[in-house]
Amino acid sequence: MIGIKRTIRGVFALSLILILSCGDTGVSPNEEPTNEDAIYNIIRFDRPSEFNIDLYNLAVPETAFAQAGPIVPSYYWYNIERDSLFIAIDIRYVEPNDPPGTNPTAEVRETKYFWGTLEIIGLDTSGGGAVPVRLSKEFTIVSQILAVFEKYGFDYNFRRGWILTELSDAVFNSGYLPHVGQINIHSESGYDYIVDTGRKPLADIFRFAPGDSLTISLTAGSGGDYVNISYRAANGYSTIQVDCDSAGIFSTGFRLPESLGYDHFLVDVIYEGSLTDTLNFTSGAIGVVYRTR
Repeated sequence: MIGIKRTIRGVFALSLILILSCGDTGVSPNEEPTNEDAIYNIIRFDRPSEFNIDLYNLAVPETAFAQAGPIVPSYYWYNIERDSLFIAIDIRYVEPNDPPGTNPTAEVRETKYFWGTLEIIGLDTSGGGAVPVRLSKEFTIVSQILAVFEKYGFDYNFRRGWILTELSDAVFNSGYLPHVGQINIHSESGYDYIVDTGRKPLADIFRFAPGDSLTISLTAGSGGDYVNISYRAANGYSTIQVDCDSAGIFSTGFRLPESLGYDHFLVDVIYEGSLTDTLNFTSGAIGVVYRTR
């Protein structure tokens, strides 16, 4: 089901909020009675890879972890029970005093909520023993992507003339965002980037070669935090654990698929206390958008 809320802001601004649940609900790609419908169709039908705001790390990791303390976690995974997607579209139309050549623009905020539990399997080492345990911690994770569209054509053009011009990375948090320091990316093809999660023109989206090998390095709030990277692979998504060196730097590498186009890889940081039996689950993640061509 889609809920639509429209409010008037001044004479020329409209705000549209689309509220979606799981499934292919929405406006048909062949029916665009409004500018908001056209922008929605671009997001959901034309450019789903750019607006991919899903969590990837949903399976039990293949690697085990070692951690000092009464609970030594062996595996953990996200159990997502439900989610809800909201798309807010705020259009600014051309006003009489605008400079010549000004086009209508739309600021878009895509927000998705995930409700579920972090499932942990480990050993209780209190008292010198090693008793198998399973912990389950509830979470609410909020994710967001920001974008800007600009109207270059007329209503009778494809998608009523709207074009995506700016896009941000996807940012995820569970109420408290663990410190994620500077993320550096080096590619085998010679590109070096520093991640900035704000909106950026499409020309500034990171570009790599198909099949490029990437090296990722970052800092977190603590060397004991759990850092994972999920990326698209031939059989879906792969998740790898990122280890911390003596200098407090988390670093790893992986290879992109051979496909062309836009996609994300996810840098997921879970606070080290989240996998104990005493503290709430807290995490933060960044879905880094990139393009292969």
